[in-house]
Amino acid sequence: MFYKGFTFYPYPALLEWRGTGSDYRVFLSSALRRKITVIGLHPSLFVNQENWDAIYQQGNPQRITPPQPKTDSQSRLLFKSFDLLLKRAKRLERLGLLRVGVDLIESEKVLAMTANQVEEVCEFSLRWPKNVFKYEPKHMRNHFFKFFEIPAKSS
Repeated sequence: MFYKGFTFYPYPALLEWRGTGSDYRVFLSSALRRKITVIGLHPSLFVNQENWDAIYQQGNPQRITPPQPKTDSQSRLLFKSFDLLLKRAKRLERLGLLRVGVDLIESEKVLAMTANQVEEVCEFSLRWPKNVFKYEPKHMRNHFFKFFEIPAKSS
């Protein structure tokens, strides 16, 4: 979808990478079903024991502590398994089943949002920080309505 100079892509199919058969199936299933599949992996997943933002899971920490690193062998294994995923994707591309690329294309549809849709998108977007960090953003809802140029409904 295209709106106000932005092309919106679907939610990433992969947000974690453990190198398991399940990770491969999630990606390949999404890539074969959808026109666009996004991999949204944070590089820290390959080198840290926990997500880079795990220190915030109980709210704002009293002090910043670095995450525990993975061992070199753990990181190497993750990089090798991810490389295998990319090679499998290239093989599917050679078979004509998908196209691999990093180029972003213009959307075929222009997005026109209603106040209810903006409310739904806002709630969906805020679900993660609310659930993971127990964090309730004060002004984010207003930012959503302002971005989509729709008067905010009264709460």
